[in-house]
Amino acid sequence: MAESSGTYHMQYLPEDTSNFVFLTQPFMPRVEATGADEDPLQVTFNQGYIFDYAAGGKRIEIGPLTHEIPPVGDKTFSIEMTLDHFAGNVTSAEIADNAPFSTISNLLAESQIEPIAPTDPARISLELCKFEDGQLSELYVRENIHMHMRGHRQLADSAEMSTEQIEAGTTPPEPHAVMKNFDSSFDNGFIEYRALMADPKTGNALQITTSGNNILFFVDSSAE
Repeated sequence: MAESSGTYHMQYLPEDTSNFVFLTQPFMPRVEATGADEDPLQVTFNQGYIFDYAAGGKRIEIGPLTHEIPPVGDKTFSIEMTLDHFAGNVTSAEIADNAPFSTISNLLAESQIEPIAPTDPARISLELCKFEDGQLSELYVRENIHMHMRGHRQLADSAEMSTEQIEAGTTPPEPHAVMKNFDSSFDNGFIEYRALMADPKTGNALQITTSGNNILFFVDSSAE
């Protein structure tokens, strides 16, 4: 059967057999000799994709598909995905001939009040397969990759100041973040949210109550 777009639908065995081998699954490798016994072997992977459901199911190709392996010894391949630290969209993806090494466990929640600057690229590395002495010994990814990653963001706008306040040199009020983003990128890390509480200072007339889906703030109009 004809090959197209780097995808091997099936591979026939010699004519004297009635069997054939299906190679339809994503990332299934095919190994071929390129010369003498000591020359590198050529590995060609079936085309695989990333489906990003946070982007409406956007399909992202993963390549390159052709690599070399030594005829003797071990060789590991991985799928390397680079993401936006905060939004989670995949910016690049490739099959790499190296052991997997991820730089993040989760997305980092973005905060305009308590910003954290990433220090490394946001890379997720998946172990794809392992070859031993020119033979496939382990295939770990046997399906297209399906992702849905959505970021969190703490917003803040500058307080509007009147002309009189600006001329008087009034200090703008400092915003306080409801979202805590410090632990969001850890293994199984939570995005935590601070509670709202009335300050217990003497004379504070603020009342905070919860009703259904609403948090209500009330100050007695008769208070000074």
